[in-house]
Amino acid sequence: MLTNILDPDFTSCAGIDVLVCVPFGPKADQVIQILKSLKCRPYLAVSPEDALRKLRFNAFQVILITSGYSSEVSKDLMEKPMSSRRHFFYIYVDSEAETGNPFQAFALSANLVLNMNELDILKERLEPALMDYNKLYRVYYNVSKTQEEQSH
Repeated sequence: MLTNILDPDFTSCAGIDVLVCVPFGPKADQVIQILKSLKCRPYLAVSPEDALRKLRFNAFQVILITSGYSSEVSKDLMEKPMSSRRHFFYIYVDSEAETGNPFQAFALSANLVLNMNELDILKERLEPALMDYNKLYRVYYNVSKTQEEQSH
């Protein structure tokens, strides 16, 4: 089982745990179906409190949240130190977002932004985006891991 998206053996979305913070309804169902088609393991947070609880006690490789879901959950994600942020991929979905816009993603401390009306594109974008993320941060992760091992 894959526990880290920075793992050198990471090659696909299959088996990754995704926390889905989308209000119940057709959009949540759509996201879950897309993730399942990619062989991900989606976990729908039933409330903002449930999302915060799941974040405290589970290590999700991907977190997908829609605008307006919960400012408390968004704040919790944005305030995490980079040392822990690098271990999950944050997707922000908003009806005003320009899908794939790196400047919007940066401003929102997200790794990927999607327009709510273009959720279907998640199927095409998630795996390549995760592979790029893995390439970018894997070197940092490996160096950090080596330094930790040497200090013990």
